[in-house]
Amino acid sequence: MCSSEPGVIVRLIRLVIAAAACAVALLGAPARAAERVAMLMDFLWQSSQGGFTLAADRGYYAAEGLDVTIDHGAGSGDTIAGTYDIGFADINLLVKFNAENPANRVTAFFMVYDANMASIVTLARTGIKTPKDLEGRTIAAPEYDNIRTLFPAFARLAGIDAAKVSWLSVQGSLREAMLVQGRADATASFAPTAYLALTAQLVPPADIVTLRYVEHGLDLYGSALMASEKTLAERPKLVAAVARAVAHGVKDALASPADAVASIRKRDALLKEDIELQRFHMVAQQSMVTPSVRRLGLGAAEPVRLARTIGFVAEAFKVADPPKPDTVYTGAFLPPKETRLVD
Repeated sequence: MCSSEPGVIVRLIRLVIAAAACAVALLGAPARAAERVAMLMDFLWQSSQGGFTLAADRGYYAAEGLDVTIDHGAGSGDTIAGTYDIGFADINLLVKFNAENPANRVTAFFMVYDANMASIVTLARTGIKTPKDLEGRTIAAPEYDNIRTLFPAFARLAGIDAAKVSWLSVQGSLREAMLVQGRADATASFAPTAYLALTAQLVPPADIVTLRYVEHGLDLYGSALMASEKTLAERPKLVAAVARAVAHGVKDALASPADAVASIRKRDALLKEDIELQRFHMVAQQSMVTPSVRRLGLGAAEPVRLARTIGFVAEAFKVADPPKPDTVYTGAFLPPKETRLVD
Protein backbone atom coordinates (compact mmCIF):
# COMPACT_ATOMS: atom_id res chain seq x y z
CA MET A 1 0.00 0.00 0.00
CA CYS A 2 2.77 2.43 0.93
CA SER A 3 4.39 2.14 -2.51
CA SER A 4 1.13 3.21 -4.26
CA GLU A 5 0.53 6.33 -2.15
CA PRO A 6 2.70 8.67 -4.29
CA GLY A 7 0.71 7.75 -7.41
CA VAL A 8 -2.59 8.37 -5.65
CA ILE A 9 -1.37 11.74 -4.42
CA VAL A 10 -0.28 12.73 -7.92
CA ARG A 11 -3.68 11.86 -9.33
CA LEU A 12 -5.41 13.85 -6.60
CA ILE A 13 -3.22 16.86 -7.30
CA ARG A 14 -4.04 16.63 -11.00
CA LEU A 15 -7.79 16.49 -10.23
CA VAL A 16 -7.55 19.54 -7.97
CA ILE A 17 -5.62 21.48 -10.64
CA ALA A 18 -8.18 20.51 -13.32
CA ALA A 19 -11.10 21.53 -11.10
CA ALA A 20 -9.44 24.84 -10.29
CA ALA A 21 -8.81 25.53 -13.98
CA CYS A 22 -12.44 24.78 -14.78
CA ALA A 23 -13.64 27.13 -12.03
CA VAL A 24 -11.37 29.90 -13.31
CA ALA A 25 -12.70 29.39 -16.83
CA LEU A 26 -16.29 29.59 -15.63
CA LEU A 27 -15.63 32.70 -13.58
CA GLY A 28 -13.88 34.34 -16.49
CA ALA A 29 -16.64 33.55 -19.01
CA PRO A 30 -19.18 36.33 -19.55
CA ALA A 31 -22.63 35.62 -18.11
CA ARG A 32 -25.25 34.86 -20.73
CA ALA A 33 -27.37 37.96 -21.22
CA ALA A 34 -31.05 37.58 -20.42
CA GLU A 35 -33.28 37.68 -23.48
CA ARG A 36 -35.34 40.86 -23.56
CA VAL A 37 -39.10 40.55 -23.87
CA ALA A 38 -41.61 43.40 -24.14
CA MET A 39 -45.11 42.53 -22.89
CA LEU A 40 -48.23 44.71 -23.23
CA MET A 41 -51.36 44.31 -21.10
CA ASP A 42 -54.93 44.73 -22.32
CA PHE A 43 -55.78 47.85 -20.37
CA LEU A 44 -54.75 50.11 -17.51
CA TRP A 45 -53.28 48.39 -14.46
CA GLN A 46 -55.81 46.17 -12.67
CA SER A 47 -55.41 43.47 -10.05
CA SER A 48 -56.57 40.78 -12.47
CA GLN A 49 -53.22 41.28 -14.26
CA GLY A 50 -51.39 40.46 -11.03
CA GLY A 51 -50.23 37.04 -12.17
CA PHE A 52 -48.05 38.61 -14.86
CA THR A 53 -46.47 41.14 -12.51
CA LEU A 54 -45.96 38.63 -9.69
CA ALA A 55 -43.99 36.50 -12.14
CA ALA A 56 -41.69 39.49 -12.60
CA ASP A 57 -41.51 40.46 -8.91
CA ARG A 58 -40.67 36.91 -7.83
CA GLY A 59 -38.06 36.27 -10.50
CA TYR A 60 -39.95 33.65 -12.52
CA TYR A 61 -39.12 35.31 -15.84
CA ALA A 62 -35.51 35.82 -14.77
CA ALA A 63 -35.22 32.14 -13.83
CA GLU A 64 -36.17 31.36 -17.44
CA GLY A 65 -33.40 33.62 -18.73
CA LEU A 66 -35.77 36.44 -19.64
CA ASP A 67 -35.63 40.18 -19.01
CA VAL A 68 -39.34 41.05 -19.23
CA THR A 69 -40.73 44.57 -19.37
CA ILE A 70 -44.49 44.84 -18.80
CA ASP A 71 -46.50 47.92 -19.80
CA HIS A 72 -50.17 48.66 -19.24
CA GLY A 73 -52.34 48.89 -22.34
CA ALA A 74 -55.11 51.02 -23.79
CA GLY A 75 -57.47 48.32 -25.04
CA SER A 76 -57.21 44.85 -26.59
CA GLY A 77 -57.38 46.18 -30.14
CA ASP A 78 -54.29 48.30 -29.65
CA THR A 79 -52.49 45.43 -27.95
CA ILE A 80 -53.10 43.05 -30.85
CA ALA A 81 -52.04 45.57 -33.47
CA GLY A 82 -48.99 46.72 -31.50
CA THR A 83 -45.29 45.96 -31.82
CA TYR A 84 -44.69 44.18 -28.51
CA ASP A 85 -43.29 40.64 -28.36
CA ILE A 86 -46.13 39.36 -26.17
CA GLY A 87 -49.61 40.76 -25.65
CA PHE A 88 -52.50 40.07 -23.32
CA ALA A 89 -55.80 40.72 -25.10
CA ASP A 90 -59.29 39.49 -25.91
CA ILE A 91 -58.90 36.38 -28.04
CA ASN A 92 -62.19 37.08 -29.82
CA LEU A 93 -60.68 40.08 -31.58
CA LEU A 94 -58.20 37.74 -33.31
CA VAL A 95 -61.03 36.34 -35.43
CA LYS A 96 -61.51 39.64 -37.23
CA PHE A 97 -57.86 40.73 -37.06
CA ASN A 98 -56.46 37.50 -38.54
CA ALA A 99 -59.10 37.40 -41.26
CA GLU A 100 -58.14 40.94 -42.29
CA ASN A 101 -54.38 40.50 -41.82
CA PRO A 102 -53.47 37.02 -43.13
CA ALA A 103 -49.81 38.02 -43.57
CA ASN A 104 -49.50 39.33 -39.99
CA ARG A 105 -51.57 36.93 -37.98
CA VAL A 106 -51.44 36.80 -34.20
CA THR A 107 -52.00 33.57 -32.25
CA ALA A 108 -52.91 33.06 -28.60
CA PHE A 109 -50.79 30.55 -26.68
CA PHE A 110 -51.97 30.80 -23.06
CA MET A 111 -55.65 31.29 -22.16
CA VAL A 112 -56.06 33.34 -18.98
CA TYR A 113 -59.77 34.25 -18.93
CA ASP A 114 -61.50 30.98 -19.69
CA ALA A 115 -64.98 32.52 -19.58
CA ASN A 116 -65.76 35.87 -21.16
CA MET A 117 -67.20 38.48 -18.79
CA ALA A 118 -69.30 40.33 -21.40
CA SER A 119 -72.66 41.14 -19.84
CA ILE A 120 -75.78 43.25 -19.85
CA VAL A 121 -75.98 44.93 -16.45
CA THR A 122 -79.07 46.61 -15.07
CA LEU A 123 -80.77 47.55 -11.81
CA ALA A 124 -83.63 45.81 -10.02
CA ARG A 125 -85.83 48.88 -10.32
CA THR A 126 -86.05 48.43 -14.10
CA GLY A 127 -87.85 45.13 -13.74
CA ILE A 128 -85.38 43.47 -16.13
CA LYS A 129 -84.81 39.93 -14.92
CA THR A 130 -84.26 37.93 -18.12
CA PRO A 131 -82.75 38.68 -21.54
CA LYS A 132 -86.23 38.79 -23.09
CA ASP A 133 -87.06 41.72 -20.79
CA LEU A 134 -84.55 43.87 -22.73
CA GLU A 135 -87.00 44.27 -25.59
CA GLY A 136 -88.33 47.82 -25.66
CA ARG A 137 -85.45 49.03 -23.46
CA THR A 138 -82.34 51.18 -23.99
CA ILE A 139 -78.79 49.94 -23.39
CA ALA A 140 -75.84 52.32 -22.91
CA ALA A 141 -72.48 51.50 -24.50
CA PRO A 142 -69.84 53.03 -26.78
CA GLU A 143 -70.81 52.70 -30.43
CA TYR A 144 -67.95 50.37 -31.38
CA ASP A 145 -67.76 48.50 -28.09
CA ASN A 146 -67.06 44.78 -28.53
CA ILE A 147 -69.79 43.76 -26.08
CA ARG A 148 -72.28 45.83 -28.06
CA THR A 149 -71.05 44.33 -31.32
CA LEU A 150 -71.57 40.83 -29.94
CA PHE A 151 -75.10 41.62 -28.76
CA PRO A 152 -76.91 40.37 -31.91
CA ALA A 153 -75.34 36.93 -31.45
CA PHE A 154 -76.32 36.99 -27.77
CA ALA A 155 -79.83 38.13 -28.69
CA ARG A 156 -80.30 35.30 -31.18
CA LEU A 157 -79.22 32.66 -28.67
CA ALA A 158 -81.19 34.20 -25.79
CA GLY A 159 -84.38 34.62 -27.79
CA ILE A 160 -84.33 38.43 -27.94
CA ASP A 161 -85.66 40.42 -30.90
CA ALA A 162 -82.61 42.68 -31.30
CA ALA A 163 -84.60 45.11 -33.44
CA LYS A 164 -86.69 45.95 -30.37
CA VAL A 165 -83.64 47.05 -28.36
CA SER A 166 -82.42 50.66 -28.51
CA TRP A 167 -78.88 51.87 -27.89
CA LEU A 168 -77.54 55.00 -26.24
CA SER A 169 -74.03 55.71 -27.51
CA VAL A 170 -71.82 57.04 -24.72
CA GLN A 171 -68.18 56.99 -23.65
CA GLY A 172 -67.23 53.84 -21.79
CA SER A 173 -66.67 55.72 -18.54
CA LEU A 174 -70.22 57.12 -18.62
CA ARG A 175 -72.33 54.04 -19.25
CA GLU A 176 -72.97 53.19 -15.58
CA ALA A 177 -73.80 56.84 -14.84
CA MET A 178 -76.46 56.72 -17.55
CA LEU A 179 -77.99 53.71 -15.84
CA VAL A 180 -77.94 55.29 -12.38
CA GLN A 181 -79.48 58.50 -13.74
CA GLY A 182 -82.25 56.57 -15.47
CA ARG A 183 -81.21 57.68 -18.95
CA ALA A 184 -80.60 54.03 -19.88
CA ASP A 185 -82.20 50.82 -18.70
CA ALA A 186 -79.01 48.76 -18.85
CA THR A 187 -75.37 48.82 -19.89
CA ALA A 188 -73.26 46.52 -22.04
CA SER A 189 -70.18 46.02 -19.87
CA PHE A 190 -67.75 43.54 -18.37
CA ALA A 191 -69.52 42.30 -15.25
CA PRO A 192 -66.83 43.15 -12.65
CA THR A 193 -66.19 46.59 -14.16
CA ALA A 194 -69.87 47.48 -14.09
CA TYR A 195 -70.34 46.14 -10.57
CA LEU A 196 -67.45 48.17 -9.17
CA ALA A 197 -68.54 51.31 -11.04
CA LEU A 198 -72.10 51.02 -9.75
CA THR A 199 -71.17 50.32 -6.13
CA ALA A 200 -68.79 53.30 -6.30
CA GLN A 201 -71.91 55.35 -7.11
CA LEU A 202 -73.53 53.95 -3.95
CA VAL A 203 -75.77 51.44 -5.69
CA PRO A 204 -76.47 48.58 -3.23
CA PRO A 205 -75.01 45.30 -4.53
CA ALA A 206 -78.39 43.59 -4.11
CA ASP A 207 -79.88 46.01 -6.67
CA ILE A 208 -77.43 45.03 -9.45
CA VAL A 209 -78.74 42.52 -12.00
CA THR A 210 -76.21 40.87 -14.35
CA LEU A 211 -77.05 38.92 -17.50
CA ARG A 212 -73.78 37.31 -18.61
CA TYR A 213 -73.49 36.29 -22.24
CA VAL A 214 -71.85 32.98 -21.35
CA GLU A 215 -74.79 32.03 -19.15
CA HIS A 216 -77.27 32.52 -22.00
CA GLY A 217 -75.69 30.50 -24.80
CA LEU A 218 -72.87 32.76 -26.02
CA ASP A 219 -70.04 30.64 -24.63
CA LEU A 220 -67.05 32.81 -25.47
CA TYR A 221 -63.46 32.62 -24.31
CA GLY A 222 -61.93 35.74 -22.80
CA SER A 223 -58.41 37.16 -22.87
CA ALA A 224 -55.18 35.30 -23.51
CA LEU A 225 -51.46 35.77 -23.98
CA MET A 226 -50.62 36.02 -27.66
CA ALA A 227 -47.78 36.66 -30.08
CA SER A 228 -47.30 37.08 -33.81
CA GLU A 229 -46.85 33.96 -35.91
CA LYS A 230 -43.35 35.26 -36.66
CA THR A 231 -42.46 35.30 -32.96
CA LEU A 232 -43.93 31.84 -32.42
CA ALA A 233 -41.90 30.46 -35.33
CA GLU A 234 -38.60 32.23 -34.66
CA ARG A 235 -38.55 32.32 -30.83
CA PRO A 236 -40.43 29.20 -29.66
CA LYS A 237 -38.23 28.70 -26.58
CA LEU A 238 -38.97 32.24 -25.45
CA VAL A 239 -42.73 31.73 -25.82
CA ALA A 240 -42.59 28.46 -23.87
CA ALA A 241 -40.53 30.14 -21.15
CA VAL A 242 -43.07 32.96 -20.83
CA ALA A 243 -45.87 30.39 -20.55
CA ARG A 244 -44.05 28.56 -17.73
CA ALA A 245 -43.37 31.77 -15.81
CA VAL A 246 -46.91 33.07 -16.25
CA ALA A 247 -48.44 29.77 -15.12
CA HIS A 248 -46.37 30.06 -11.94
CA GLY A 249 -47.32 33.71 -11.44
CA VAL A 250 -51.05 33.18 -12.01
CA LYS A 251 -51.10 30.25 -9.59
CA ASP A 252 -49.42 32.45 -6.99
CA ALA A 253 -51.97 35.20 -7.59
CA LEU A 254 -54.89 32.80 -7.21
CA ALA A 255 -53.37 31.39 -4.02
CA SER A 256 -52.88 34.87 -2.54
CA PRO A 257 -54.97 37.61 -4.18
CA ALA A 258 -53.57 40.15 -1.70
CA ASP A 259 -50.12 39.56 -3.19
CA ALA A 260 -51.51 40.14 -6.69
CA VAL A 261 -53.02 43.43 -5.57
CA ALA A 262 -49.79 44.52 -3.89
CA SER A 263 -47.84 43.70 -7.05
CA ILE A 264 -50.14 45.80 -9.24
CA ARG A 265 -50.13 48.69 -6.77
CA LYS A 266 -46.34 48.84 -7.17
CA ARG A 267 -47.09 49.89 -10.76
CA ASP A 268 -49.94 52.25 -9.85
CA ALA A 269 -50.02 53.40 -6.23
CA LEU A 270 -53.29 55.29 -6.80
CA LEU A 271 -55.25 52.05 -7.10
CA LYS A 272 -57.39 51.37 -4.03
CA GLU A 273 -56.46 48.15 -2.28
CA ASP A 274 -59.99 47.14 -1.24
CA ILE A 275 -61.48 47.75 -4.69
CA GLU A 276 -58.69 45.85 -6.47
CA LEU A 277 -58.98 42.94 -4.08
CA GLN A 278 -62.69 42.78 -4.81
CA ARG A 279 -61.98 43.00 -8.55
CA PHE A 280 -59.51 40.13 -8.40
CA HIS A 281 -61.91 37.86 -6.52
CA MET A 282 -64.69 38.58 -9.03
CA VAL A 283 -62.54 37.97 -12.10
CA ALA A 284 -61.02 34.82 -10.62
CA GLN A 285 -64.41 33.40 -9.74
CA GLN A 286 -66.16 34.35 -12.97
CA SER A 287 -63.40 33.81 -15.50
CA MET A 288 -60.11 32.33 -14.31
CA VAL A 289 -61.06 29.29 -12.22
CA THR A 290 -63.89 27.59 -14.07
CA PRO A 291 -64.85 23.91 -14.26
CA SER A 292 -62.95 23.76 -17.55
CA VAL A 293 -59.79 25.19 -15.97
CA ARG A 294 -60.04 22.78 -13.04
CA ARG A 295 -60.16 19.94 -15.56
CA LEU A 296 -57.63 21.11 -18.17
CA GLY A 297 -55.37 23.41 -16.16
CA LEU A 298 -54.47 27.05 -16.72
CA GLY A 299 -53.76 28.18 -20.28
CA ALA A 300 -55.67 25.52 -22.19
CA ALA A 301 -58.46 25.89 -24.76
CA GLU A 302 -60.64 23.12 -26.16
CA PRO A 303 -60.72 22.87 -29.98
CA VAL A 304 -64.49 22.25 -30.24
CA ARG A 305 -65.36 25.13 -27.94
CA LEU A 306 -62.84 27.40 -29.68
CA ALA A 307 -64.36 26.61 -33.06
CA ARG A 308 -67.79 27.44 -31.67
CA THR A 309 -66.43 30.72 -30.27
CA ILE A 310 -64.96 31.64 -33.65
CA GLY A 311 -68.33 30.97 -35.27
CA PHE A 312 -70.15 33.27 -32.84
CA VAL A 313 -67.60 36.06 -33.28
CA ALA A 314 -67.52 35.72 -37.08
CA GLU A 315 -71.30 36.10 -37.09
CA ALA A 316 -71.19 39.22 -34.91
CA PHE A 317 -68.31 40.90 -36.77
CA LYS A 318 -69.57 39.76 -40.20
CA VAL A 319 -66.38 37.86 -41.04
CA ALA A 320 -67.14 35.91 -44.21
CA ASP A 321 -64.05 33.69 -44.12
CA PRO A 322 -63.08 33.23 -40.46
CA PRO A 323 -59.64 31.87 -39.56
CA LYS A 324 -59.11 28.26 -38.59
CA PRO A 325 -58.96 27.51 -34.84
CA ASP A 326 -55.26 26.56 -34.97
CA THR A 327 -54.40 30.04 -36.24
CA VAL A 328 -56.27 31.67 -33.34
CA TYR A 329 -54.91 29.51 -30.51
CA THR A 330 -52.17 26.92 -30.03
CA GLY A 331 -51.44 24.82 -26.98
CA ALA A 332 -48.00 23.83 -28.26
CA PHE A 333 -46.17 26.06 -25.78
CA LEU A 334 -47.99 25.10 -22.60
CA PRO A 335 -45.99 23.58 -19.74
CA PRO A 336 -47.02 20.12 -18.46
CA LYS A 337 -50.60 19.89 -17.24
CA GLU A 338 -49.59 19.01 -13.68
CA THR A 339 -47.84 22.37 -13.33
CA ARG A 340 -50.96 24.23 -14.48
CA LEU A 341 -53.63 22.63 -12.29
CA VAL A 342 -55.44 24.82 -9.76
CA ASP A 343 -57.56 23.98 -6.75
